[in-house]
Amino acid sequence: MTPTRHHILDLETLDLQPSAVILTIGIVTAEISDGGLEITGRHYWRVQPFDQPGRTASEDVLSWWRKQSAAALDEALDPSSNHREPLPQILSAVSGTMDLYPYPIWGNGADFDNAIMQHAFRQSGLQWPYYRNRCLRTAHQMAKSLVADFVTPERPAYLTPHIALDDAEYEALQLAHYMFAIDGNRPYPMNTLPRSGQQLDGVAVL
Repeated sequence: MTPTRHHILDLETLDLQPSAVILTIGIVTAEISDGGLEITGRHYWRVQPFDQPGRTASEDVLSWWRKQSAAALDEALDPSSNHREPLPQILSAVSGTMDLYPYPIWGNGADFDNAIMQHAFRQSGLQWPYYRNRCLRTAHQMAKSLVADFVTPERPAYLTPHIALDDAEYEALQLAHYMFAIDGNRPYPMNTLPRSGQQLDGVAVL
């Protein structure tokens, strides 16, 4: 397998529409090769949630958030627990990251993460690199169609669901499994996601 590099994007939001209020943004940069997955960068931003004019919130999504773990809820919504920055400032930082590392950008669904970011970029006068959009669900279906007994890897216990950076790391592991399945129906050589130890890059960090 020729080594390839990728961004895996995950958002936590208050709506399912492209206009959703954005709470946190996690991006994992990874290389996938014959040796498996190597995380080369971890990027994370916390957004001020209640100062996003023109962006939308859904009562259904708010109700969903009330059922999530305290750790995920505090990380996404509690403005007193961690430093947060205005959305336009964070989008400029994300744009710089995308420009510096021009890799494909994977979101979990063609109509969610990347679509929301494209809408927010446009709202802020920035250009989202739509031609680099990739869909993890499409890759999953391709892997399943090629490997009859394909099994999605289990989520490592140290990655908390619905924390954007943790979700992005888990999705990077999934992408590596999909690519091995697509590349000659080969099994992925590792069962867990290695921590790279690399420092986070972002306006605010864990």
